[in-house]
Amino acid sequence: MKLNVDHEWLRQKYLDEGLSCQKIVDLLGQNISRQTVYKRLIKVGIKPRSRKDSVFYVDGERCIVSQGYFWIWKPGHARANGGYVKRCVLNLEKKLGRYLKDGEFPHHLDGNRMNDNQENLEPTDRSNHMKTHKPIGKRWKS
Repeated sequence: MKLNVDHEWLRQKYLDEGLSCQKIVDLLGQNISRQTVYKRLIKVGIKPRSRKDSVFYVDGERCIVSQGYFWIWKPGHARANGGYVKRCVLNLEKKLGRYLKDGEFPHHLDGNRMNDNQENLEPTDRSNHMKTHKPIGKRWKS
């Protein structure tokens, strides 16, 4: 889908306000992807931030925001991806008092990926998670 926004507005949101591509998608409320915003940034001459540039610290912990999730620097964790683990995984494990089992995933009850409060998280498996987020009519039929 085509992104219909003013280049100056995009520059202000991304550079001046420091919003991520995903935050810009959410703000626009259009049926576009994060990749569409990313490509538009390049097209209008804005250099996208690298992962290194998006590192910040929360409560002394090194974090990034990617794919709409908070990722915490925990390179020794079993679920580490490039040294980072989703904060929701860490919080759910703290709530359960154990590591998540293979095939278990955190589910955000309110649908907000950024709300990692323990009360908002419950473990689920991939099948049930897909049923929750993609009802039968929306899934591909084989």
